[in-house]
Amino acid sequence: TDRPARFFVSEIIRDIRIKRAAQLLASGGMRVSEVMVEVGMNNQYRFTKYFQEAYGMTPKEYSQLHAPQQKS
Repeated sequence: TDRPARFFVSEIIRDIRIKRAAQLLASGGMRVSEVMVEVGMNNQYRFTKYFQEAYGMTPKEYSQLHAPQQKS
C-alpha cells in the first residue's frame, strides 16, 4: 500500500478508543460527552461519525440499547 504507517497506527488507536467507548456506554452511568473525553476524543462530530461507522448507530442510541435500565 502507499499509505504511511502512521495512518494505520492512528486508525488502530481510534478503533481501540471507539471499542472502549462502547464498553463504557454499555455499562451505563456516563453521558456520551463524558465517555468521549474519557477515551481521549475531543471532537463530538468525529466521535459520533467513527462510532456510527463501527456500530451502525449513534453513541446515544447504543447507550439506550445496551445500558442497564434504571428501575423506578
